[in-house]
Amino acid sequence: MKFKLDENFGTRTQQLFRSAGHDIQTIRDQGMQECSDNYLYEVCCAEKRCLVTLDLDFSDVTRFPPDHRSERTMDCGSGSNSSAPIGIK
Repeated sequence: MKFKLDENFGTRTQQLFRSAGHDIQTIRDQGMQECSDNYLYEVCCAEKRCLVTLDLDFSDVTRFPPDHRSERTMDCGSGSNSSAPIGIK
């Protein structure tokens, strides 16, 4: 699967994901620290990556309403046709 690790994860977490065979990119490696949540969401969608974060802003239903779930899902590159929601994983 393709994941983007938010800036609140370090190299240890990256190693865990990579050792499990996942394709990992990080906010830090891409110089995206402190970017807006909306921009981060858009980048993850464009890259078809599932965001792994501890940022509870992504659980704010006023900013990321659950009734728009179909608009806020993406193919995480698992090879299946299923979609997974963006947010806390």
